[in-house]
Amino acid sequence: MTRIKDLPLNERPREKAQKYGIASLSTNEILALIIGSGVKNMSAIDISQHLLDDYRGLASLITVSYKNLVKQRGLSVGNAYKLMAAFELIKRVEKANADEDTVFRNSKEIFAKYRVEFSSAPQELLLLIMLNRSNKVIKEEVIFKGMISTMLISFREIFVKLFVNDAIKFVLVHNHPGGSVEPSKEDIATTINIRNEAAKLGLELLDHIVIANHAYYSMSEHFLI
Repeated sequence: MTRIKDLPLNERPREKAQKYGIASLSTNEILALIIGSGVKNMSAIDISQHLLDDYRGLASLITVSYKNLVKQRGLSVGNAYKLMAAFELIKRVEKANADEDTVFRNSKEIFAKYRVEFSSAPQELLLLIMLNRSNKVIKEEVIFKGMISTMLISFREIFVKLFVNDAIKFVLVHNHPGGSVEPSKEDIATTINIRNEAAKLGLELLDHIVIANHAYYSMSEHFLI
């Protein structure tokens, strides 16, 4: 066990941050500061290191649910909520990088905005991003929640939303919780049908992006649409 009080004063997370700045701390030390205190035979540093090891780094750790986090050895309910609050702030900062004036130039930018939210979502989501002629975001809306494999996408619902919001172009984003980022044959066939029907109405589907495990698959980049 690494007891914080046994560390040299300038190596303790709080004192180190005060002297050298918060950026001088390792990820483990920052998590330990948030956790605040340990339990018998486990310091806050031990707990944070176990978390990073169990989830293979911060990127996966911030997607963990409260239900799973509170089961971690050494974490109290209060400290679990502290971590969940910190993780939620990370997600909101990432999402705040794209506001109503966002112009998406490529699929990577779309993935960067939704990576954390869609990788951590416990159920499948289908997001409709509505754009103007200059690819500026007009509105975004989750139009389906549940099992995408059994989803009956309403083409009419998509097109009505686009016309109501004066959108000319659009992007679809959906996730595969805990699964492969590869789209299914059904995903591809449905997307092609949507693209073709949209074109008849003067609407343009720019891409359909699948997100899973912090990776993405762009149907446009793979020349499927």
